[in-house]
Amino acid sequence: MYNAGLYIRVSVLESNEQNPSQSAENQLKILNDYLKNNTDITVYNTYLDLGKSGMTNQREGLKNMLSDIYSGLINCVLVKDVSRLGRDYTQTGNLIEKVFPFWDVRFISVNDNYDSEKNFKKNNCFMGLKNILNEGYVRDISKKEKTALRVLMKEGQFLGSLAPYGYVKNGKSLEIDDESAKVVQNIFDMAKNNISCYKIAKILNDEKVLTPYAYKTIKGIVKEKECQNFFWREGSIKRILQNRAYVGDTVQSVTTTLTPKGKNIRLPKEKWIIVENTHKAVISREDFEFVQNILNKKSKNIKRQINKTFESGFNVYCGICGFKMSHKSIKSGNKKTGYYICSLKSSGGLCQNKGIKSDVLNKTVSKVIETYYLLLLGKSNNKIASMKHNAQCSKRYMNLKRSDLYEFFKNGKISENDFLINYKNISSKLKKSDEKLKCILNSEDMFLYNTGFLLKAFTERITVLSRNEIEIKAVFTNPFKR
Repeated sequence: MYNAGLYIRVSVLESNEQNPSQSAENQLKILNDYLKNNTDITVYNTYLDLGKSGMTNQREGLKNMLSDIYSGLINCVLVKDVSRLGRDYTQTGNLIEKVFPFWDVRFISVNDNYDSEKNFKKNNCFMGLKNILNEGYVRDISKKEKTALRVLMKEGQFLGSLAPYGYVKNGKSLEIDDESAKVVQNIFDMAKNNISCYKIAKILNDEKVLTPYAYKTIKGIVKEKECQNFFWREGSIKRILQNRAYVGDTVQSVTTTLTPKGKNIRLPKEKWIIVENTHKAVISREDFEFVQNILNKKSKNIKRQINKTFESGFNVYCGICGFKMSHKSIKSGNKKTGYYICSLKSSGGLCQNKGIKSDVLNKTVSKVIETYYLLLLGKSNNKIASMKHNAQCSKRYMNLKRSDLYEFFKNGKISENDFLINYKNISSKLKKSDEKLKCILNSEDMFLYNTGFLLKAFTERITVLSRNEIEIKAVFTNPFKR
């Protein structure tokens, strides 16, 4: 007797179209009809995934079914056809060819006339081909969907899930939202007066103006997420100032995926789909271009020089607000000074941390790690001295043995062949002794030659509490503890 799990999946497209031939009810009927003629199979549970893609294994119904397989509750799986189990060739093939056989699970695909118990060898190649065709089907559908979407984009229809701040969606078009549009106009007015993005963010935070995310949350457009910070940042101001939506243009197809459900990659600007005058403008084109020229001039004048030895590898965090700190070079006359600045504060947020000079932080961290390192070495001083002595003795012994070997050969006490064999063997051992001794002698100097590397390797997190107080979390055991 078999305890079976009936697996049913309805894809996103099928769920939207409500196709009766692929509906959950239709799949269940086909499976029940099959079971009427197979009385050796008893249904333990039915596992359902509605509106789920077959290109991913992150499906609740599938996970529950596999969990019951691993627990020994079911030893048989039934599906309408293989595409219901999945459309990814690698993932689905792994389930059918490896996971199910390993757990001694009988797999039945009704419409494919496949039963792993009755005709595994006969239909194994067919199932592999079926999986390839199923994945090809998804890729073909994905390609067709992208083509259809690009046609709509070129017509100027807005297909984004959320409207830009300052607008609201009305079907596939954008309409001005008067309340948030006034904030956008205010941001552009300040930028026209040469106020920096950092200062604009600070002004908005001081005036307690809702951020785009906070505004959409209050309006019920998006759901509030935990640990979401409702404050303006320098980057969010710059994105608004560079968004062509505010002059009435629709810019889409900025990113794409190489494979279905793959990672998003940013496309070059020449591949973006830009349609002008698709909706009412919040900002005039003249004002928009004026602001772009100001932003371009500022970006050319600001050159941040980072000490790549340390700054790029440290995880430095603010001890007041918990945000990560970024390294910036601040010019004073002809001199540039590096600082670690709280990213919240640098983006216009409310944080009282005044930062710390990078050379002060680097010297402090270097001294602390060096102290730890030397203490760790100090704990093993006797062992190191013993190893050093043994290596030196071994080297002297091998040198003497090689000299004696030459004398034996010179006096005719050993043959040339024996001399060459022994000489090669002794030279090899001598080389190993040299390498071992060199490693021991250089152990104490390693920190000096690899400071940057060791600092990054030994330092897990640095927290800046004030200009004179930092907290270092190392990745090794504290040698001061007993």
